[in-house]
Amino acid sequence: MMKLITTNTSPFGRKIRILMQLLELQEGKDYTIDKIVPRLRPVELVQHNVLARIPTLVLEDGSAIIDSQLIREYLLAHYSTSAGNALIPSDPAKVWEVKNLAEIAQGLMECTIDLLLEGRRPEQYQYPEWSQLMQQDMRRTIAYCEENAVPEEGMNLYSLTLICALDFIDFRIPNFNWKKDCSRLSAWHSSISQLSCIKNTYPTE
Repeated sequence: MMKLITTNTSPFGRKIRILMQLLELQEGKDYTIDKIVPRLRPVELVQHNVLARIPTLVLEDGSAIIDSQLIREYLLAHYSTSAGNALIPSDPAKVWEVKNLAEIAQGLMECTIDLLLEGRRPEQYQYPEWSQLMQQDMRRTIAYCEENAVPEEGMNLYSLTLICALDFIDFRIPNFNWKKDCSRLSAWHSSISQLSCIKNTYPTE
């Protein structure tokens, strides 16, 4: 049985948890979830991932796949369902478009993490200009998605990553209020949030 090492709050780990459900993998039968506190560097994490980062996927033979992007590729290569297959377009011309958009959404997650970590530094060591840049990058990225890349109905790699990124912003920075100027993206967000795999993986403390 595989083991996913993650947290309740990680958007990167959540992306994999949603993917596992789309691939019809069952928790308790096909995999377990080991929820840890990364900053404590627990043994169960560092023995499988020298970087002590999450998510980490431990395979049945004890080997591990690190980084959410690699885990995603591994799962897509080894498991197949109609929902899972739909994550990558059948049209070869659109494959790289969707993957590129997914990387933009992944970058939005990373900007949010950078902003949060900067805000947790002792005040005398914080760099306000850096925080402003991260916020500008986030707003510019969300505006791009609103104007050029509101996901279509259904789930693909882009929409999977984007919902995790936007929900993480709402969860950690509720006053960011990205929806104010993004009516189309907000409508899409409200619709996709009704899916059970989105509801049952929403971040919690």
